[in-house]
Amino acid sequence: MADSNQDIDLTSLFDFSVMATFITELHDACNLDLKGLVEKKDHNALREYLHDNRARVNSLFDFEFASFTGLEYALYQDDWKMAAIFFINGANPEFNHFDGVIQNMASMYGHGEPDIMNGFDTDDPKPVPGFEGLYLLVNSDDEVAKAYLYMMECLYSGKINIKESCTKLYQCLDTLSGDLQYSSAQLNQFLVTCLATFKHLGLSEEVVTFIVEMAVLDELWDILKEYAERSTGQNQDD
Repeated sequence: MADSNQDIDLTSLFDFSVMATFITELHDACNLDLKGLVEKKDHNALREYLHDNRARVNSLFDFEFASFTGLEYALYQDDWKMAAIFFINGANPEFNHFDGVIQNMASMYGHGEPDIMNGFDTDDPKPVPGFEGLYLLVNSDDEVAKAYLYMMECLYSGKINIKESCTKLYQCLDTLSGDLQYSSAQLNQFLVTCLATFKHLGLSEEVVTFIVEMAVLDELWDILKEYAERSTGQNQDD
C-alpha cells in the first residue's frame, strides 16, 4: 500500500500557511491604522481611509476598557462628526459589538468586577443589535444625541411618515442646525416646493406622499453626508 503522505504537497501547505499568516498580519496592521485614526479623532484622515476601505467600516476595536465598533465608539465618545463619517460609509448597527461591560481599575487588575452600563443585561452581558443598542450608549436627556440617532434611524430604515413625524423632524434639525448648517425652515421650504410641484402634476395624495417622503430621505442623506464630508481644521471639532 502506498504511503498516503506521498500524495501531500508539503510545499503547497507551507505556502498556504505563509499566505494565511501574511493575511492575518495585514488585517491586524490595517485594524491598528484605523484604530489609531479613531483614537486620535482625526476626522479628515478617517474619512479618506473609510472612503477607500469601506469593507472595514464595521471593524471591531479592543480598547483597554471595552470593545466597540467604530460607530459605537463615536457615540460613546459623543463624537457626532465621527459617527456621521462611519454611518455615511456604511456602518451597520446590526453589527453592534459593545456588550455594556466597562473595565475599571479594579477589574483590570483582577481585584473586582467591571461596571455594566445601564440598559445592558447585568447577569448575561451581550451586545444589543440595531438602534436599540446605540440609544443605550447615549444619555437619555441628551437632545443632540437623540436628534442624530433619530435622523440616522430614519435613513437606515428608509422610511419616514412625513405626516406624523414632521414636527419631530423639524425639532431635530433645529437642534442640529449648528452642526448640519441646515434648519427646519429650509426643510419646510423644501416640502412646500415638492408639494406644489407634484400637485401641479395632478398626482393622487397617496402617490404625492410617497414621493415626498422619499425626497425628504434623500435630502436628509445629503445633509448628513455633507456634514460628514466637511473638512475640519483640526483633528477634533471645536
